[in-house]
Amino acid sequence: MENDAEAVLAYLYGKQEVDPPFFVSYTVNKDKKLDKLLWCDCRSRIDYAIVSHTLAFDITYKSNKYNKPFTIFVGINHHLQTIPFGCGLLLDETKETYVWVLNELVKAMDRKKPTTIMTDKDTTMAYAIKEVMLDTCHRICL
Repeated sequence: MENDAEAVLAYLYGKQEVDPPFFVSYTVNKDKKLDKLLWCDCRSRIDYAIVSHTLAFDITYKSNKYNKPFTIFVGINHHLQTIPFGCGLLLDETKETYVWVLNELVKAMDRKKPTTIMTDKDTTMAYAIKEVMLDTCHRICL
Protein backbone atom coordinates (compact mmCIF):
# COMPACT_ATOMS: atom_id res chain seq x y z
CA MET A 1 0.00 0.00 0.00
CA GLU A 2 1.14 3.59 -0.60
CA ASN A 3 2.92 5.43 2.22
CA ASP A 4 0.23 8.14 2.44
CA ALA A 5 -2.53 5.54 2.53
CA GLU A 6 -0.73 3.61 5.25
CA ALA A 7 -0.33 6.81 7.26
CA VAL A 8 -4.03 7.66 6.92
CA LEU A 9 -5.09 4.17 7.96
CA ALA A 10 -2.69 4.23 10.92
CA TYR A 11 -4.17 7.58 11.96
CA LEU A 12 -7.77 6.36 11.62
CA TYR A 13 -7.11 3.11 13.47
CA GLY A 14 -5.30 5.12 16.14
CA LYS A 15 -8.48 7.20 16.52
CA GLN A 16 -10.42 3.95 16.87
CA GLU A 17 -8.12 2.75 19.67
CA VAL A 18 -8.89 5.91 21.66
CA ASP A 19 -12.56 6.01 20.61
CA PRO A 20 -13.83 2.42 20.02
CA PRO A 21 -17.11 3.55 18.34
CA PHE A 22 -15.01 5.26 15.65
CA PHE A 23 -15.81 3.41 12.42
CA VAL A 24 -13.38 2.87 9.57
CA SER A 25 -13.68 0.60 6.56
CA TYR A 26 -11.58 0.32 3.43
CA THR A 27 -10.72 -1.88 0.47
CA VAL A 28 -7.52 -2.31 -1.51
CA ASN A 29 -7.20 -3.19 -5.17
CA LYS A 30 -5.22 -6.05 -6.71
CA ASP A 31 -2.07 -3.86 -6.63
CA LYS A 32 -2.53 -3.43 -2.87
CA LYS A 33 -3.37 0.27 -3.28
CA LEU A 34 -6.12 1.95 -1.29
CA ASP A 35 -9.34 1.63 -3.28
CA LYS A 36 -12.18 2.91 -1.10
CA LEU A 37 -12.26 4.38 2.40
CA LEU A 38 -15.11 5.41 4.72
CA TRP A 39 -14.89 6.72 8.27
CA CYS A 40 -17.36 8.02 10.88
CA ASP A 41 -16.45 9.27 14.34
CA CYS A 42 -18.38 8.59 17.52
CA ARG A 43 -20.07 12.02 17.60
CA SER A 44 -21.28 11.56 14.01
CA ARG A 45 -22.70 8.14 14.81
CA ILE A 46 -24.55 9.51 17.86
CA ASP A 47 -25.89 12.45 15.83
CA TYR A 48 -27.03 10.10 13.07
CA ALA A 49 -28.94 7.96 15.57
CA ILE A 50 -30.86 11.08 16.62
CA VAL A 51 -31.31 13.08 13.40
CA SER A 52 -30.90 10.72 10.45
CA HIS A 53 -34.20 11.66 8.84
CA THR A 54 -32.52 13.42 5.92
CA LEU A 55 -29.10 12.64 4.56
CA ALA A 56 -27.29 14.62 1.88
CA PHE A 57 -24.84 12.63 -0.25
CA ASP A 58 -22.53 14.55 -2.53
CA ILE A 59 -19.18 14.02 -4.21
CA THR A 60 -16.38 16.54 -4.61
CA TYR A 61 -14.98 15.41 -7.90
CA LYS A 62 -11.24 14.75 -7.83
CA SER A 63 -10.28 18.08 -6.27
CA ASN A 64 -7.70 16.63 -3.88
CA LYS A 65 -4.03 15.78 -4.15
CA TYR A 66 -4.77 12.16 -5.05
CA ASN A 67 -7.29 12.96 -7.78
CA LYS A 68 -9.95 10.80 -6.11
CA PRO A 69 -13.61 11.57 -5.48
CA PHE A 70 -14.26 12.66 -1.88
CA THR A 71 -17.69 12.32 -0.32
CA ILE A 72 -19.20 13.67 2.83
CA PHE A 73 -22.52 12.55 4.26
CA VAL A 74 -24.30 15.33 6.13
CA GLY A 75 -27.59 15.98 7.85
CA ILE A 76 -29.30 18.83 9.68
CA ASN A 77 -29.90 18.83 13.41
CA HIS A 78 -32.79 20.35 15.39
CA HIS A 79 -31.02 23.73 15.44
CA LEU A 80 -30.81 23.77 11.62
CA GLN A 81 -27.06 23.20 11.78
CA THR A 82 -25.30 21.05 9.20
CA ILE A 83 -23.69 18.05 10.85
CA PRO A 84 -21.33 15.52 9.29
CA PHE A 85 -22.20 11.83 9.50
CA GLY A 86 -19.23 10.36 7.65
CA CYS A 87 -16.61 10.86 4.96
CA GLY A 88 -15.24 8.74 2.18
CA LEU A 89 -12.40 8.73 -0.27
CA LEU A 90 -13.34 6.70 -3.34
CA LEU A 91 -11.63 5.30 -6.39
CA ASP A 92 -14.31 6.26 -8.88
CA GLU A 93 -18.00 7.12 -9.27
CA THR A 94 -19.35 3.76 -10.40
CA LYS A 95 -22.49 2.07 -9.14
CA GLU A 96 -20.34 -0.59 -7.45
CA THR A 97 -18.36 2.04 -5.55
CA TYR A 98 -21.53 3.87 -4.48
CA VAL A 99 -23.12 0.60 -3.38
CA TRP A 100 -20.04 -0.16 -1.30
CA VAL A 101 -19.92 3.26 0.40
CA LEU A 102 -23.68 3.25 1.13
CA ASN A 103 -23.52 -0.29 2.54
CA GLU A 104 -20.59 0.67 4.74
CA LEU A 105 -22.40 3.81 5.93
CA VAL A 106 -25.45 1.74 6.86
CA LYS A 107 -23.18 -0.74 8.66
CA ALA A 108 -21.50 2.13 10.55
CA MET A 109 -24.88 3.48 11.59
CA ASP A 110 -26.08 0.20 13.13
CA ARG A 111 -28.12 -0.67 10.01
CA LYS A 112 -30.30 2.44 10.37
CA LYS A 113 -31.17 3.95 7.00
CA PRO A 114 -32.29 7.54 6.50
CA THR A 115 -35.89 8.40 5.69
CA THR A 116 -34.81 10.69 2.85
CA ILE A 117 -31.58 11.02 0.92
CA MET A 118 -30.75 14.05 -1.21
CA THR A 119 -28.27 13.95 -4.09
CA ASP A 120 -27.46 15.74 -7.30
CA LYS A 121 -28.74 14.34 -10.60
CA ASP A 122 -26.15 11.56 -10.73
CA THR A 123 -28.03 8.55 -12.14
CA THR A 124 -25.33 6.13 -10.98
CA MET A 125 -25.86 7.33 -7.42
CA ALA A 126 -29.62 6.91 -7.85
CA TYR A 127 -29.21 3.27 -8.92
CA ALA A 128 -26.99 2.54 -5.92
CA ILE A 129 -29.50 4.16 -3.54
CA LYS A 130 -32.30 2.00 -4.97
CA GLU A 131 -30.20 -1.08 -4.38
CA VAL A 132 -29.01 -0.31 -0.84
CA MET A 133 -31.78 1.91 0.57
CA LEU A 134 -34.92 0.59 -1.05
CA ASP A 135 -37.31 2.19 1.47
CA THR A 136 -35.49 5.52 1.55
CA CYS A 137 -37.07 8.38 -0.37
CA HIS A 138 -34.55 9.74 -2.88
CA ARG A 139 -34.81 13.42 -3.76
CA ILE A 140 -32.79 15.49 -6.21
CA CYS A 141 -31.26 18.66 -4.75
CA LEU A 142 -31.49 21.66 -7.03
